[in-house]
Amino acid sequence: MPMIRAVAFVAWLVLGLSASHAQTPTNPAPSRLPPCSQSMITGTWQAVFSQFGAIALHENLGFACPIVIATNGTLTPGSCIVSAHQSLIKPPTGTLTIDRACHVVGSIAYTFENATGVTLPVRLSVSLWRSADGSRLTGNVTVSPTCGSSPCVNNYVSPFELVAAE
Repeated sequence: MPMIRAVAFVAWLVLGLSASHAQTPTNPAPSRLPPCSQSMITGTWQAVFSQFGAIALHENLGFACPIVIATNGTLTPGSCIVSAHQSLIKPPTGTLTIDRACHVVGSIAYTFENATGVTLPVRLSVSLWRSADGSRLTGNVTVSPTCGSSPCVNNYVSPFELVAAE
């Protein structure tokens, strides 16, 4: 009897393994996205800079610009739309690069002046990820506002997104 149980167990094991092997797909797993390259972020993107500095000045600040990223990563702003309560002294400039894993890093700097004449230079440390379809760069920026030679407030992290222009 023990021999019959052993044979039955081996048969069950072999059949079970055969069945599970038959259910294994023969197609390879879907391929991962191809590695990213700098050319994947080259072009015009729409950017909204909102609330940066608002904590320091307790104002509703914001502006929007098309941003052109050159092949070397250099940023050039287009014509910016600014809220009525401020003026843009120095439009956004900086550099963004993308690695093979589609992580976009760099910095953006700009300076604006509010309605009361306070000038606020701001530097953004950028950490974004390219979307699978290439239409968005989404993530966070570390905002470093300064008033003169000292920070107005501590650095803080804020969501940020660039949307591909059509």
